[in-house]
Amino acid sequence: MILIYSKKCSMCGNVFDAGHGTPVMDLGSPLKKCNICKKEYIDMDIIEWSISPFYRKLKFFFANNRFWICIIPTILFVAISNSWMFGFVVFALFLFFCLLYVISLIKNDIENSKDRAKNKDYIDLLKVNGYPIKK
Repeated sequence: MILIYSKKCSMCGNVFDAGHGTPVMDLGSPLKKCNICKKEYIDMDIIEWSISPFYRKLKFFFANNRFWICIIPTILFVAISNSWMFGFVVFALFLFFCLLYVISLIKNDIENSKDRAKNKDYIDLLKVNGYPIKK
């Protein structure tokens, strides 16, 4: 079964992105401007790091096929060693290094997010448009 997605402007219905599988999650400002109607909309696959709740940050870490990087070696080690405890340790180690790697890649994005989050009007605009914000 092939999953197909499409993203549409919430104002005019213009399709601005489509593809197979699931959309790629990215960091940045989720506030975008439609090429057709020129109105602003929220792209829910873009995470504003400094104001996003924990579950969205966790989802980002496992998005874009990072989960498989952790789970495939775990399955192999469990099959070879026949030990679930050893598999859990392998999974935890892969997960830890994956998280460190992702954090090293997104340091600049996090700083940019902190700068954008200082603007109260920007935060209010995200809230009004239904973007999930941590409390």
